[in-house]
Amino acid sequence: MLKKVTLKQSTNRVNVFGVGIDALSIETAVAQAVGWIEAAERVTHLSSGVNLHQLMLMEGDSRMDRVIKSSDQITADGLPIVWANLFLRRRLISRVASIDVMWKLLDVATERKYRVFLLGATSASLDKAVAAIAEKWPGVRIAGKHHGYFEERDWSLISESIRAAKPDILLIAISSPKREYFYDCAHATLDVPFVIGVGGAFDVLAGNTTRCPRSVQVCGVEWLWRCLQEPRRLTPRYCKNVTFIVKRTLIFFYRRLSNSAAVG
Repeated sequence: MLKKVTLKQSTNRVNVFGVGIDALSIETAVAQAVGWIEAAERVTHLSSGVNLHQLMLMEGDSRMDRVIKSSDQITADGLPIVWANLFLRRRLISRVASIDVMWKLLDVATERKYRVFLLGATSASLDKAVAAIAEKWPGVRIAGKHHGYFEERDWSLISESIRAAKPDILLIAISSPKREYFYDCAHATLDVPFVIGVGGAFDVLAGNTTRCPRSVQVCGVEWLWRCLQEPRRLTPRYCKNVTFIVKRTLIFFYRRLSNSAAVG
């Protein structure tokens, strides 16, 4: 049973390195999405799951920063965000990974016959992902699909094709910041109640990559599992992430000490 939530921002946001993260559970996140999907008026809402890589990109990308901070739902996509929040002595937040929101939303979609559009991955992976959804969630209606390897000149055509398909949910499996750039350009014409970035979820559905067991996720080493599957792509990213989190943490405590000294 889904809890009823208000359609506007229903939770307090916790500041994690300058980004407001919604302090909500995955059940509340899904219920909020369902409320937007089933509202009388079709208004586009964006859900952004934030991880360390995105925080790092946002620091030097004002456009991406603006899109994510203006999202209707902002969740802690990785445990390091949750841990950083605790380390900085903020309020408790839960990890709400976008891929988990997608799984649970597809469960709801198969019961309520939602129309879903898939955008991202290669054409081969996309076909396999659609087949996997049809097998596991037979009630889901695939409104359309498009691979993620397109140029900026194609954005208007793709957004129009999404609008014409009239989906209830748009799943975007495109890496940042291209995902945020596309949404920034297209959201006014999409006419989709719920849009969510789902990272590499299509490759997981297609069987190209595997998600780590729940026990590994809870331990906070899902990054290592992913790195072992895609070492050349992810090792440099994770090294940069570590540098970023150390730097931002040192800056945070330096400012706190400076403020304390000034007050004293």
